[in-house]
Amino acid sequence: MTVVKNENPNPAEALESSLQMIDGDIVQAIQALKEIQLSPEPDLEHQLRHLILALENYKRVHDSKDTECAEYPFNRSERQVKDAFVTLFPECMSATAPRSRAKTLMSLKIATKPDFETFYLGPYEFPRVLNGLWQLSSAAWGSGSTSRQEEELVHLVQAGFTAADMADHYGDAELVYGAFRNRLSPSVRSQVLAATKWCVFAPPTEAVTAKFVLDAVKERYRRLGGRIELLQLHWHDYSSKEYLSILVELVRLTAVHPNLVSTIGLCNFDAEHTVEACEYLIAKTGSVGVVSNQVQVCHFVLIPRVAFDFFEIMPTPQNL
Repeated sequence: MTVVKNENPNPAEALESSLQMIDGDIVQAIQALKEIQLSPEPDLEHQLRHLILALENYKRVHDSKDTECAEYPFNRSERQVKDAFVTLFPECMSATAPRSRAKTLMSLKIATKPDFETFYLGPYEFPRVLNGLWQLSSAAWGSGSTSRQEEELVHLVQAGFTAADMADHYGDAELVYGAFRNRLSPSVRSQVLAATKWCVFAPPTEAVTAKFVLDAVKERYRRLGGRIELLQLHWHDYSSKEYLSILVELVRLTAVHPNLVSTIGLCNFDAEHTVEACEYLIAKTGSVGVVSNQVQVCHFVLIPRVAFDFFEIMPTPQNL
């Protein structure tokens, strides 16, 4: 999804590239605003409303004139700002309600026998290689337009790469993938899978309850505009044991609200705490509950392979 730099752009291309960079910078700035968890003060509400209004006014002017940049350049940032507003001021959701699903849906032909391995996570057949959206976590990797991102995702899905992995802090990754998936016809959409993460980098600011966990799941569901096929938990500090209670509530949600979240996984858990989580889940729910553990793997770093040399006594993740 990264735009390749043209060394000799014409004026229109230079303008488009500059606007895309601004769009990407706004996305990242608003993502930082989300992550520092500011209090929903009136002044912040006013500033976000003002920014939304400015973007909407720019779009009206853009759409009413023949401009050198044919595509409205701030689709991503407008969507990101509105999501931040809804997150911080949920009582004002109607004021920034997302646009309805596109009337013209894409019906894609997905390769029926792709030239790569697939495997099961819970009830879903995933391609062994997922589309990683981590590049959206920083504008340093480039900033692509909405149409360019959609074009690349179409090519991947048609080739059989029907699943994407992302996280709540990868910029606007969930919003990008959700908007794309909801442009697909129902028969295709049902085959396109979303794996995202709930990344907890600091102690929770409230007690871990069923409602606390449900609200977190609903937030990610809202950004994706539909079901989360795999939600992976990343935890900041193993000495803080709230993650065990969170996992129990997440696993229970897959039974009660499978339309919101279908399966639960871990993210970057080491072997010791993967075992701890599985044993705790068995004790509390009667089953292992998690279907996967996503870890960092590099040809030059064999820590995951060594650290996870306990699967002779534990089932492999896809069979949990």
